[in-house]
Amino acid sequence: MEVLTEEEYFNRYYPAEFGNWKEYYNISAYRKEKFTGVAWMCYKKYGSVYSEINGKMKIGKWNDSYNPYMDSFFLEVDEVDMEFLCPYETEDNKTWAQVSLQKEESNLDLYLIKIEGCDDASWSHHIIGIDEVEKMINRLKMGIEYEDFEKLNFFFSN
Repeated sequence: MEVLTEEEYFNRYYPAEFGNWKEYYNISAYRKEKFTGVAWMCYKKYGSVYSEINGKMKIGKWNDSYNPYMDSFFLEVDEVDMEFLCPYETEDNKTWAQVSLQKEESNLDLYLIKIEGCDDASWSHHIIGIDEVEKMINRLKMGIEYEDFEKLNFFFSN
């Protein structure tokens, strides 16, 4: 089982000939390739993807005043039921899910952990307190299977 930061994941799987993934996503090149191992919609920590201009999608940087994602990493997962989560498949025959941590606006110390794949389906879990968040993140990094979603009180979300 392997865990990669968002930067490690994109550096490993985003083809160098596509350009600099931190500046733009080369959607034209992505459309020509069968698999790149990179899902362009998931720049959770680094920034947002803007609309396409000349076959490239600009990566907008989060600024310090607005950074809802405190953490984002890719988790190697065993094959997960495609009905519930569509993992990213890479050319080295690994499957990955992205785990994102977001601080919620609340009078509580409330966080949202979201596990998602390459479609709209995701699994989410609200946690109060950063200490509890760290425990859950460490638990997820030990590996996750479909049964774990319910055991760990994740709910299906889009």
